[in-house]
Amino acid sequence: MSFVAIDLGASSGRVVSGTLDQGSMRLKEISRFPIEAVDIPNDGSTSLRWNLLSPWARIKEALRNHEGITSIGIDTWAVDYALLDEKGNVLNFPFSYRDSRTEGIPELFEKACSRQRLFQLNGLQRQNFNTIFQLLSERDGAFANSKPQALLMLPDLFAYWLTGERSIEVSNASTTGIMNPYSRDWDPTILGLMEELGVPVTHLLPRLVEPGTLVGHVRQGLGIPRVPVFAVASHDTASAVAAVPTTSDSFGFISCGTWSLVGTEIASPITSDEARLANFTNELGINNTVRFLKNIMGLWVFNQFRKELEESSEPTSYDVLEDEALAATPLRTVININDQSLFAPGPMRDRISQLAVEAKQPVPRTRGEFYRCILESLALSYASALHEIESLTGNRLGEVHIVGGGTKNKLLCQFTANATQRVINAGPSECTALGNILVQAQAIGAIPPGRNALRDFAKASSETRTYHPQGNTSGWEIAYRFFERINKDANQA
Repeated sequence: MSFVAIDLGASSGRVVSGTLDQGSMRLKEISRFPIEAVDIPNDGSTSLRWNLLSPWARIKEALRNHEGITSIGIDTWAVDYALLDEKGNVLNFPFSYRDSRTEGIPELFEKACSRQRLFQLNGLQRQNFNTIFQLLSERDGAFANSKPQALLMLPDLFAYWLTGERSIEVSNASTTGIMNPYSRDWDPTILGLMEELGVPVTHLLPRLVEPGTLVGHVRQGLGIPRVPVFAVASHDTASAVAAVPTTSDSFGFISCGTWSLVGTEIASPITSDEARLANFTNELGINNTVRFLKNIMGLWVFNQFRKELEESSEPTSYDVLEDEALAATPLRTVININDQSLFAPGPMRDRISQLAVEAKQPVPRTRGEFYRCILESLALSYASALHEIESLTGNRLGEVHIVGGGTKNKLLCQFTANATQRVINAGPSECTALGNILVQAQAIGAIPPGRNALRDFAKASSETRTYHPQGNTSGWEIAYRFFERINKDANQA
């Protein structure tokens, strides 16, 4: 059996196969390709949109060239969507969540519904890029001019292109802001508010499906075998959490990639005002679970910093940057790594310098100091989020796992152990693809049902590394208290 995961991130995509091998799943990368949002001219300005045609071509090529496919599952990043016309054609290149068109839109929605009430309905962290606000930003655009007839989230769009069948999987639907995490269904109150605000979407929404549901079979004419396509946990973080290699009932996770999602699994949503004010979110997971988590900037800032170095022909190898960071003074500069100024693409050194000035911290001078500032600030942000999780849930986290691409950054993993004063279990790096494939295997009956069986396979299939706290404990404690203060000041601004 060869299960195939189409795993698309906001900067790269991959097609990965999984083969059962004596109680574990052996993964093999079939294809890897870039994914990029591009500026497209639009009425005298530009909009940031996804060119999905190139990834679609690479996906088809990989599937055509891979023999013996048993089934296929698709996961992508959250919140972004495509609008379709009456013939099922995509109306335009889908917007990127980093497009600036949603600035001020949450405030427009809040004229009809308070922040507190909306959080009680959808349990979602208030962020400009939430699908609900993206849709509202198109009120005078697509909804006024193009009259869309269907809406699909991006993993469901690729599933539609493969099978001709439309559905939306619940883990990704729960990031839209128009779904109720208690009922695991679209929220009628929110849909009514959207209609009142001039964005009727109820008729655009297809059926909701849970992870493990058969969506359809590959349609004819693609040159790909007519194999089943399953809805997996189609939000990439949900797939990653499904494959966290733990046997603990109370664990923390840090899914680290372009974004870092810091959270835990719980049985029922937490929609208290304390959770809302702490910027936590309730997103759905496998087996009727809820992922209670916080969105943190992740490796985005470092990736943009590295791109800035490339453009100025400076050294960018990880080994060189790590050596320079290790040579820099520890905890010299701590910033609010989640500041909105770091959200947009572009050079980061000037923005980091400005944040250092605002925080009355020394401005980084060298590449190593900038890199160390980014990683230490990120590790402190993780520590803060884990502490909040324990406070809001009332549960002590038994284990903490870092999964995803960030596990390859040994310096970040060590700083996280130092900042949290916890043992950190790092790995696997391809946790999202593994979770995607394990859900398929369970759906087809190749592995036993239930969450425990899934985690047993995840543990048997994963290579992990353990990091213990090191270095100056008091220095990290002082830095943590400072980070908490500047973070609190930013939230009150």
